[in-house]
Amino acid sequence: MINEAPTTSARPTLTSIKLHKIAKADGEVPVNAQLSILNVRLSGPRIALLTGGGDKPYALGIAAALTSVGICVDFIGSDDLQVPELLANSRIHFLNLRGDQRAEAALVTKVLRVFHYYVKLIRYVAKAEPNVFHILWNNKFELFDHTLLMIYYKLMRKRLVITNSD
Repeated sequence: MINEAPTTSARPTLTSIKLHKIAKADGEVPVNAQLSILNVRLSGPRIALLTGGGDKPYALGIAAALTSVGICVDFIGSDDLQVPELLANSRIHFLNLRGDQRAEAALVTKVLRVFHYYVKLIRYVAKAEPNVFHILWNNKFELFDHTLLMIYYKLMRKRLVITNSD
């Protein structure tokens, strides 16, 4: 029977958890209990991952890669990215700042939802714990994203990593 969760110096500090407290009567520890408990974080690096609300395979893949090495992620997404793979990962804090991203929405609706996203994003950045922001995609208002928003990130002392898909 496993008594404690292993800790290594290559990963952030994990709690030493006595799994026998959650063991079944036959001595087996349920796999889902092992996975959820062993992912408990006391400390470690944390980043914000800002997605464009789409390209699910890329966004999910990068989130999985980051969390697999012990990095905690504030995942900024949309309704389309609010999936069990993210919600079940204890190292991911999912923030649905984008909401509904349906392409068939009216132009006014699209403009308003981008405006509301910027308001939510600005509020989030002001109080966000992560100091590193990985931006996967910009919005349609690239002039705003590449100038004023970048200045704001810098004023808030955030370090930026930008994925260029060109």
